[in-house]
Amino acid sequence: MIKIEHMRQFLAVCQYNSLSDAAQFLHRSPSAISMTLKHIEEFLEKPLFEGERKQKLTPLGVHMQKCATRAVSEHQKAVDEITRFAKGESGHVRIAAVPSVATHLLPSVITSLFIELPDIHVDLRDIDSPSVARTVTEGDSDFGIASLSPRSVNLKTELLTEEPFMCLFPEGHPLGNIEGALSWEDIAQHPFVSNVLVDQINHPQLQKLAASAHLRIRNMSSLIAFVESGFGITLLPRMAAILATSLQSKDLEDQNLKRQLYLLQPKDRSLSSAAQALRERILNKVKEVNN
Repeated sequence: MIKIEHMRQFLAVCQYNSLSDAAQFLHRSPSAISMTLKHIEEFLEKPLFEGERKQKLTPLGVHMQKCATRAVSEHQKAVDEITRFAKGESGHVRIAAVPSVATHLLPSVITSLFIELPDIHVDLRDIDSPSVARTVTEGDSDFGIASLSPRSVNLKTELLTEEPFMCLFPEGHPLGNIEGALSWEDIAQHPFVSNVLVDQINHPQLQKLAASAHLRIRNMSSLIAFVESGFGITLLPRMAAILATSLQSKDLEDQNLKRQLYLLQPKDRSLSSAAQALRERILNKVKEVNN
């Protein structure tokens, strides 16, 4: 059997045309290098050099030199690639996040990651919380950011941030004339448009309001369009509300109404170094925002 180290020693002899010089370069003894060449020749059952001076290659030696050069080069490329992956300098990261996080939090984080580590590739999915948990559970995403759902029960969860809900309404709406934060009584006087983010919060006043709604919209763009048209008002977490630039928004008096966002990971699967690098940057960004 010919190993990659055997090829390296053979190529050193070819380069220096001398056992002693090759041995000095490789920090080996000349006898050790000689034994390696003998092993190769016994394996191939033919000589690699013409005569004993190791200065002229046989046709087999010429062919082996060409093949060994290619093999050693490819081996070094593989080692370099593995090393870069281990250090988190390259790799492919798959992340799933709810749309508001994907739009509001992740752009700056991923941009800074690419500036420092340009060989990393990121596959980002912006989907709802149950779908985030599903993709992480099934191994289609390395980790995710979402609210808890029944699908996340078997995942490792880490609270990332909490954010209050806000009331959204179109320009010129009567709620805009109320001083300060809005009460549940203020909100209940107007038609309400429910949405999937409302469904995820177990809060009695909110669920009562959602039950009274004649319209429930899953898509965020459609929700904003209906509220903008004057169909009704809605409630969204602050990060999602910021994206609705065409609407007015107000805080709620009830500060207990909050959305919790978690970092979701498999319990039995480690993150790659590249995924870990992105995860750490997300945690640092959240700390920065919260402070």
